[in-house]
Amino acid sequence: MSSKKLHTAGKLTLVGLVLALVVTTVPTLLTQAHDVSLIKKTITIEMNEFSYTVDGVANGPVNLKVGDVTTLIFINKGKITHDAHFGTDPDLKGRLFNNNIVAPFDMLVLEAGERAQLTFTAKTAGTFELGCFQPGHYEAGMKVAFVIQN
Repeated sequence: MSSKKLHTAGKLTLVGLVLALVVTTVPTLLTQAHDVSLIKKTITIEMNEFSYTVDGVANGPVNLKVGDVTTLIFINKGKITHDAHFGTDPDLKGRLFNNNIVAPFDMLVLEAGERAQLTFTAKTAGTFELGCFQPGHYEAGMKVAFVIQN
């Protein structure tokens, strides 16, 4: 079983094939899902060269509702490394969102051909972004709306 990489506060942490986000900062946007039978929505996000495809829609938005337990399945179908950051206020020099909605985690990194799952509960409504901050990717348009509605 391959392992996936999740960056956190400048350190590299290895995590298993299925990854649950645990967010402890306040205010938090996402929380850990405790029971997979509660999953209400599964969304497949393909990472391609300089774009995301969300459930078959190129550059389509990720639309969620507050309280829904959701699994995001990421598949890197590209030939190069891609990552996934969640937040607002992109910092292109720092290669991250200034408002990281999944703190204390920074991003999910997938090499070509890898896949990972994130299962979480959306807690706070708002319009955010999912973006790739590998050099030049965000600037080339590798970003989609990440919308959580009441």
